[in-house]
Amino acid sequence: MMFDHTLRFGSAVGQYHVLTTGPIDELAVNVYPGLSEDEIRIDFEGNADIFGRRELEEHSKRFIELFRDFIAGADRMRVLEVHPDSENLRRTILRNTSQLRYWVHTLDGVPDVLELP
Repeated sequence: MMFDHTLRFGSAVGQYHVLTTGPIDELAVNVYPGLSEDEIRIDFEGNADIFGRRELEEHSKRFIELFRDFIAGADRMRVLEVHPDSENLRRTILRNTSQLRYWVHTLDGVPDVLELP
């Protein structure tokens, strides 16, 4: 099929390659060119067994904010500087994951109930 594979995000230009999203376990985000040259279509799908409607809407909202900030600063900013809220969320998730791993390891083998003297 012969058609233009160019995507334009402000001053940033890229190409897309069609992939099959297939069944997803958690979350899928697909970006396509819109009907006009200046439009972008974003499909945001989540597993309803994992995410409630409000949580999916919040993920979608944050993604759109990140995407807009990325487009606006793509030619002059490092990726981690584009959307500070996403960077802060990433750090929080990493910290929480690290703390969880620590306690899982520390408490491994400890009985569920400890008898006190």
